[in-house]
Amino acid sequence: MKKNIKTILLIVSLLSLVACSQKPAEDTLNNSPTLLPNPFVERTSSGAGTEESVSNPSFHFSYNRGPIAGFENCNHDNRDCYINFSGDPIEVVFGLGDNGNSDGIELGLAIFIDGAIQPHQVIKSTQSSEGLRPVDELQYLSTHKMKKNEHIEVTIRFIPVTGKKGQTLSFNQMVMLYPSYLPDSPDKYFGIMHDAHPYDYGTVRFLEDAPSQIESPDVQVESQPIPESLKRVSEDNPTGRVQNPFYYFNDGSGDYIARLFLKNGKANLRIQIGGGVEASYRVSVFVNHNPVMIEGNESFIIKSAYDQIVTYNFELDAQGLPRFNSLYATILPIGDGYLLNPESGNKTKSILLINEDAPWAGEFSRASIPGQETSNPGTIIESHFSPDGLQDLSSGLIDNHISSGDIEYLSNMSDSSLFLATAEKLLLIDANSGKILKAIPSGFPSPSLTSYYKIRDGIAISITDVVANTTHVRLFDSDLQEIKKINPASLLGIEKIFSGTCAISASGEIMACLDNSFTSVIVANIDTGTRLNTFDISNEFKKISFRISSLAFGGNDKFLAFVGYDAGSASSDQTSYGIIDLDQNRVVFTNSKTNLNELLIQVSSSQMLFVEKKHFFNSSDGSVLLFDLAKQDERLIGFTHDATEDYRESFTIRISPKGQYLTGCQVQALPRSDGFISFILRIYDMNTMAIRKEISLNGSFSGFPNVTYTSMEDSIFIALSEWSNDRQIRLLKYTIP
Repeated sequence: MKKNIKTILLIVSLLSLVACSQKPAEDTLNNSPTLLPNPFVERTSSGAGTEESVSNPSFHFSYNRGPIAGFENCNHDNRDCYINFSGDPIEVVFGLGDNGNSDGIELGLAIFIDGAIQPHQVIKSTQSSEGLRPVDELQYLSTHKMKKNEHIEVTIRFIPVTGKKGQTLSFNQMVMLYPSYLPDSPDKYFGIMHDAHPYDYGTVRFLEDAPSQIESPDVQVESQPIPESLKRVSEDNPTGRVQNPFYYFNDGSGDYIARLFLKNGKANLRIQIGGGVEASYRVSVFVNHNPVMIEGNESFIIKSAYDQIVTYNFELDAQGLPRFNSLYATILPIGDGYLLNPESGNKTKSILLINEDAPWAGEFSRASIPGQETSNPGTIIESHFSPDGLQDLSSGLIDNHISSGDIEYLSNMSDSSLFLATAEKLLLIDANSGKILKAIPSGFPSPSLTSYYKIRDGIAISITDVVANTTHVRLFDSDLQEIKKINPASLLGIEKIFSGTCAISASGEIMACLDNSFTSVIVANIDTGTRLNTFDISNEFKKISFRISSLAFGGNDKFLAFVGYDAGSASSDQTSYGIIDLDQNRVVFTNSKTNLNELLIQVSSSQMLFVEKKHFFNSSDGSVLLFDLAKQDERLIGFTHDATEDYRESFTIRISPKGQYLTGCQVQALPRSDGFISFILRIYDMNTMAIRKEISLNGSFSGFPNVTYTSMEDSIFIALSEWSNDRQIRLLKYTIP
């Protein structure tokens, strides 16, 4: 599960002032039109429009928001507030304010009744900046701009689109950060922009029927148990049950996605809900802040199930869109569900929806790569690589149209071949010519967690089906022929609760997995299934509730390293690690370090490397930890080539198989509006930390480079995915001086 998160600080303070209700105006609203105005378009007059998007706002925001009039009985908790609907339009006054941001702020406002978005008019506003829409215009999401330290009052008017006489239904307000922001390049994403949460704020009591009743059909879902890896056992929650609901909105390639491509106006999507108390949720899918029809309806109902993840798969059909668009969903409990769950619903992260059939106004002419064709007509951003010592092995990948936005693994398979894995394919590549020797479908379930292990004369892959909560290990020989498939839970006899956290030794003969306590490690022979030993790590960390999250063999299968965290701590950056000597059958070393990558341990023939992780808040000290297995000691190695806190070189450090080199990658220049980006890949001598080689990688890529070495470590291989060129994979080889 991959996440790309901006380092941000969002401070939100509620207005506490609440006044008595105002008498609704004596008029009526027309029915909602099929397509309401797009807030990405700023109208300067009734007869003209200009497109405007927020290009580069600050990533640190502070603002106020909250209803200040229109509700009754607001002397206690917000949930005690209510509005009486007697057939007349409802008016509510909101207070919005900027808390000293240098450029002011823009906020979007949306409201929901029983999970259904309510089109509304802005009939009054005290904002001084331009951009208000005409008073008679209905809006799903209205936008409001404030200058520095400006506080405004906004009066909205609406007629509920759902509700029957005698019902009391939930009311939610949602305030969105910079709703007019829209990425103008496929290499950008929303990040904190569009962040919003539909806060529960009181109820609407229906004294009369609403003039319209929205139809939201129940949809059929698939259901699977919540994986044990998502549960957290504590004194207050001994079963580890997920008490608060969680929500995923994606295309099946991962829990969180930043981009989605429309082909012929269509894309496959899914909504997943898990945790909390069983409830029914109303789901609406929005493109450019307007709800879109899903199977003929503006919204639909998903019912959650106890201790299960329910999944609804559907097709998005959005024809005639511009090149870049926003896509998100709102998922709110309906009926009594909003009272049963402490979490009142969710607005998903905004996804950049790219319509491949629409022109991109930002495209410009660059020379294409000679002999290279792309499925997208037009221009591409050409990649430029350091020429010194370069052998471009991309021809086989280009000729066979091998493309992917997610290169999962790269390793030398033998002296003459490489193994490259994407989410879609497993590839065997000639290390001298780049010719594709063999390509097979990966066959990975979606979503899945995969771990790769270089073993003697082959590759082992551990694959966890996240929805089915099952793990299998597949072993391949050096010709990429699958020779064995193992169910480690069955092999080790821990099928009831199995975390999927395992490691395969370099010999391919030994496996280590966590048992159902998540603190004991079982080491077993793969061929016979015989348990060789069990190590209870909890004895080493008696003062904390330690849980292991990653394992790795090293030192010719004589040592086993582990990394974990304190499950009882509110902070996930408090990490610990240790080394088990398998010959002595005991833990020989433990220590703690802030901000270790819990899912990644690097190994060489004689060292263990523990790398930093990228974190929501910056807990990085810019260093990695190297443990020498022979000397039984450790040292911190600092890396200073940092572009920003978000792109620290220490997050990218990799060790060569013999431990002769470390590689680190620096973002030399942050992505420009045209998608152009610059990487510097450095190869460091392990003993002296002198830079042996610097390699410039310039272009438009979907992620950081993947690296591996020749068996003699005299050359390095680099694999990249070119985002601007339909994610074409490139393979480069550089000699090391």
